Amino acid sequence: FLEWREKINADAIRQNVHNSPFEPPSHLRIIEALIPCDFHRLEQLDPSTISMILDVGKWDSTGITKLFQEGDLSADEFLEYWAYMFDSLTLLLHNESMKRHQMIFVD
Repeated sequence: FLEWREKINADAIRQNVHNSPFEPPSHLRIIEALIPCDFHRLEQLDPSTISMILDVGKWDSTGITKLFQEGDLSADEFLEYWAYMFDSLTLLLHNESMKRHQMIFVD
């Protein structure tokens, strides 16, 4: 696991996430266009919750597959994007948990 963290440069990803969450570096924008991780807040019915939707229906898995097949996207680049977005979500959950003094999680 530590080798993988070094390989994808996880510490640099974490620093970038801290500076601009949900805004991956420009070299990953080709992935962002095909697999957007846009979270949309919903009107809260319960003030103790954060209601959000991730529009996975907009994901273009055929387009991503084509990029892999044509050599325009490597597995490492895809994993870097995924780690960036996952860390962005983790940071959001952490910040909201600290603000509300209770654990906020994905359900």
